[in-house]
Amino acid sequence: MQHATLPIVVLHGSLGLCLNFIDLTRRNVGQDLTLALIFAAIMNANVSYLDNDPETSSRWAGFALDFPEQLRRPIRATRLAESLGLPRETTRTKIRQLVETGWAHMSDGGVVVRTEAFYNDRGIKQLEDSIQSFGGFLASLAYAEACDLYRGERLAEPSDPIAWAAIRMATHHVLQTQHDARVALGCDSLAEEFILLSVMHDFTSDLMAGRSPVPTAAVNLAESLMMPRETTRRHVNGLIAKGHLIREVDGVLISPNLFGREELRDVGQTVNVSIRRMVRRLRLIGALVHPG
Repeated sequence: MQHATLPIVVLHGSLGLCLNFIDLTRRNVGQDLTLALIFAAIMNANVSYLDNDPETSSRWAGFALDFPEQLRRPIRATRLAESLGLPRETTRTKIRQLVETGWAHMSDGGVVVRTEAFYNDRGIKQLEDSIQSFGGFLASLAYAEACDLYRGERLAEPSDPIAWAAIRMATHHVLQTQHDARVALGCDSLAEEFILLSVMHDFTSDLMAGRSPVPTAAVNLAESLMMPRETTRRHVNGLIAKGHLIREVDGVLISPNLFGREELRDVGQTVNVSIRRMVRRLRLIGALVHPG
């Protein structure tokens, strides 16, 4: 089956949003990549269903301390492990850490993120920066008139009345993109996947700027992803062995045939559909506005 190539602006934007959202989550709950992914996945499982219905999505579009805890849908550790491709015991250990530090609590049906998790200086900072990142992502797509967005369309300002709905939808998109990319690329760990996504983002940044792609140095990957250098080098070598990356004198580049692989083209189609659906939902609750 032949698929149209995902526009570079959509690929680059989705990669950047994914890396940005997880980085911001790590700065809130701790630098542990696995812990941050699990926290985001719990939050998504608890409340993403709200956006399946425009009326409910609009009702809870803004952040509210009075959001009833019973409306959060718990998720079990086994389901989290399956969705993130993690060992069950690792997932249970990380959930215990989140519970012990007060980010989440256990209910009869599984684990739930506490409302209070975001009502602190770090949490508020994460939310503000996440909205800014998501707004920039949508603006870049709108400028290119991609994914059914109109030129000049943007998130409503001030964003407070729609911020929670926007972040819910963005988080759901990020986790779906991360899951599909992991499966398609056959990554053995989250660390390996995020190294590859980071190199892909650097590669598409150069293409967007009209430059020949410049190699990404392992030391820069270690710094940006907050990983030990030796761990980063080990995963980079694994990605080279898989044929996803090629080694250059100054670092690594994406393999020339990676973007042309059928499985990655399928991910591109899924990403496109996901963004279009998200745009429709944002419009239905008045979260997108047009200057005209």
